[in-house]
Amino acid sequence: MPRRALLLVLCLAGAVSSVAAAPPAAHDPPAQPGKPQAQQKPQAQGKAEGEAARLARRDRHRALLAALWGSASAQPAGLAEFRLHAWRMARLRRMERLATELARPALVERIGSLLAEEEARHLKHMKRLEAPAAPASAEPSPKKPPAPPRPPRND
Repeated sequence: MPRRALLLVLCLAGAVSSVAAAPPAAHDPPAQPGKPQAQQKPQAQGKAEGEAARLARRDRHRALLAALWGSASAQPAGLAEFRLHAWRMARLRRMERLATELARPALVERIGSLLAEEEARHLKHMKRLEAPAAPASAEPSPKKPPAPPRPPRND
């Protein structure tokens, strides 16, 4: 298996496992007068731990992208492509989740094919960005001769 494909599989497997392992966020209803409140951990400590975990995930993801795409991941065009891909994938995943909740299997299948198309589009675009530019030759390319002048109109 080529190195790039292996890294892509590891990236996707890591993303899936981190999403699957994360428990859904619980919503605590507001406190009502006359009822005792449950003990809560200090918010400052929870926020700091969450922020540290987020930064660690971000660094791992950036390192993986740099290993996968090399210098293309640092170019402005590469960053714009990552942003566009992330936005499209988030929208498609949201649609897929809603279609699953509504029990619409045909729609889930169609969205799955759109997810695959977006992945293929993204890979094609990133490979094009990663390809080195055509080397500049030592000799200038021959220029086309100018077009002959048009004859004057006789109107």
